[in-house]
Amino acid sequence: MSDHLVRVGNLRTIQRLNEWNDSELARQCGRSPSQVHSWFTNERKIGERLARALEERLQLARYALDDRSGTPHSDDGRSATSAVLIPLPTAKKRLREVPVLPWTDIAEMLDVENATLKQKAPHLETYASTSAQAKFVQMPDDSMASEIWPGDHLLFDPREAPRAGDVVLVRTGAGEHFVRRFRPRTAYAFEAAAANPAYQALLSTDDGIAVVGVMVEHRRYRRPG
Repeated sequence: MSDHLVRVGNLRTIQRLNEWNDSELARQCGRSPSQVHSWFTNERKIGERLARALEERLQLARYALDDRSGTPHSDDGRSATSAVLIPLPTAKKRLREVPVLPWTDIAEMLDVENATLKQKAPHLETYASTSAQAKFVQMPDDSMASEIWPGDHLLFDPREAPRAGDVVLVRTGAGEHFVRRFRPRTAYAFEAAAANPAYQALLSTDDGIAVVGVMVEHRRYRRPG
């Protein structure tokens, strides 16, 4: 059996023991329902990097999803046959302060270590597992409405590699920044698509854009009126 099918089987075991429907499983995994569905239909594979990220997200022991005994373990050593695998209490996660960058300072400050910005920027607290360069920014426009609204805070990690469907922060050759959805076209080219049809998509081949951050948390403040 392939590594992908083993990982899918273990995810199904975790889902069954926790009595999660597919939507709740997707929420616990931090992924969209359509992405989780694509794993189960073999349209997309759960590769090495994704498996390790899911284990961390679900509070499993490292390589638990690769367990071929059918009993994935939680990170305190319990097997799925002896204890229902549920996310560990939030108190066991590390609460951190992450800088909130003004939109105009993204180019200068995005790759700066957060520790050096302690006195230079406001901060928000998060439990998200990120690199030391992850930053919050505030959505400046309605290009991603109705998924993301102006004023929402988005946590971008410049050390994350984008996957198809991710919300990303892109930078043009002229130094402008935009929030868009990552859509690969080839191994070397991608489209950065807006959710709002009033905005045109950006192309890496034509517009000289590069991904400089992947969204790992979204805090919505505004609701459609």
